[in-house]
Amino acid sequence: MAFVFSENDPFGDLAEKSMAESVTRHALNPNREEFSFLLCGLDSLDLALYVDWGEHWTQIKEVLRQLKKRAQGTEGLPDEMNNGRSFLHHPSGGLNYSFHVQFPEYHLFFNVTGCRGKRANGYLSLGSQALWQLGVDKCIDLLWGDLKFFMAQIEKITVSRCDVCADFFVPGGLSLDFLSRHRVGRSRATSQHMSGSDLETFYVGAAKAPIRLRLYDKTKEVAKRGNKLWFYDLWATS
Repeated sequence: MAFVFSENDPFGDLAEKSMAESVTRHALNPNREEFSFLLCGLDSLDLALYVDWGEHWTQIKEVLRQLKKRAQGTEGLPDEMNNGRSFLHHPSGGLNYSFHVQFPEYHLFFNVTGCRGKRANGYLSLGSQALWQLGVDKCIDLLWGDLKFFMAQIEKITVSRCDVCADFFVPGGLSLDFLSRHRVGRSRATSQHMSGSDLETFYVGAAKAPIRLRLYDKTKEVAKRGNKLWFYDLWATS
C-alpha cells in the first residue's frame, strides 16, 4: 500500500537523502521500521502565464474563435502544427479564459489580449505523467515552442499551484488513530474522508490554506483512474 505526501508549496525542499530523517526529534516517532521510501517529486504544477501575442493578435483571435466554434459538440477539434505536433481545440475555455487547447503534456487556457497590470492572460496545467517522465524544464521548452506556432511568446511565468509528493510503501496502511496520535504540526485543522471504518484520505490544514498536507492510498488512485498505471514502473525502478 503506497501513501503519498502532498503539499501545495512551490518552495518545498524534499531532498531524497533527508526524506526519512526526523525534523522534530523531540516528538513521538512511530515504530514502523517496515515501511520503505519509494520516490518523491512534483506531481502537479500550474503556472500563470504572461504572454505577448505580438502585432497579429487580432487575426489570431479570430482564427481561434472559428476553431472553437467548429469544436462545439466534440471532445476536442484535432489540429496539427507544421512540425507534426498534434493538439486539440476545446469547445469551451474555462477558468475564466476564452480559449482552451490541449497538448499531450498539458492543458493551456488563455485570452488573446495584452497583459494588463498584474493580471496574467494565460494559465498552464502540466500533467502528472509529463512532469515525472519529462521534467519541468522539458515541458516549459515544449510550451515555448508551441506558443511560437501562435506567433506568441512568454514574458513572465509565476507559480499558481505546486503539489510536491513523496510515496512510501506502508504494509497494512495507516489508520486514523495512528495518524492522530503521531501527528506533529502547527496547524490544528484536520479532516478525513472515510469509507466505512477505512481511512481514505487524511488532511492537515484548512481547505483554503496556502499549504495543506494530504495522505491517501495512491495505489487505489492509480488503479481507479487506469491512465496512471505507469506509476508502477516508477515505483519499481526507484
